[in-house]
Amino acid sequence: MEVRRTIERSTAIKAPSFLAVLAHSKKIQQVFSEPGMVERFFPNPEEAPLIKAIRDTYSNMWRIEENENNKQFSEIIEKVKKQPNNFVLKKTEYALWDAWIKRDVKNIYFGQEILETFENFGADKSWAYILMEKLRPMSVKNHIVWAKDKEGSSRGDFFEEVTPELGIYGTLFGNISNGDVLYNAQLGHKLKTKLASENEGGIETGNSAYDSAYLVD
Repeated sequence: MEVRRTIERSTAIKAPSFLAVLAHSKKIQQVFSEPGMVERFFPNPEEAPLIKAIRDTYSNMWRIEENENNKQFSEIIEKVKKQPNNFVLKKTEYALWDAWIKRDVKNIYFGQEILETFENFGADKSWAYILMEKLRPMSVKNHIVWAKDKEGSSRGDFFEEVTPELGIYGTLFGNISNGDVLYNAQLGHKLKTKLASENEGGIETGNSAYDSAYLVD
């Protein structure tokens, strides 16, 4: 942490900056999904369309600590109990670090797993998790050619319902003090595809494969 503090205090160009790292964390994303948080930074009435545009970029998220400051707790827990398949439970960065120490590889929980996880942790652990509305992305038919598994056997070629995930690479260079943007460009992309029937993707886990875009006018 001391090394990071030294870097942030220096005049070096940070890529990414600590603010960008925080913005990418699940906890910060959840905080910004709460009512009034985005509005703090865009208080002018004419900025309402911008606020909506920002909120439309992410799904609903909730913290699940049971305390007087979390007025949505009882309501959202009841919704999860009734329809657990509409939600995803994720560990925050702190919980991921704690899980890594304990060699716990489970980081995301779906459906009935969420209810089982709720039963196994108390107030001392619930704050380290984020509840998220489950996304329902479009699926298409496509081929996935799998690499060999750990035993050296080929998994073959599948023509199945799949879900693609597009990631955009870009560079933003500016002055954080006054907000001036000196350079902002989209410099590439990555497309990975997983079986629509799989909850979790990931190239490393073997549940996804690299893909290429086929653009249609």
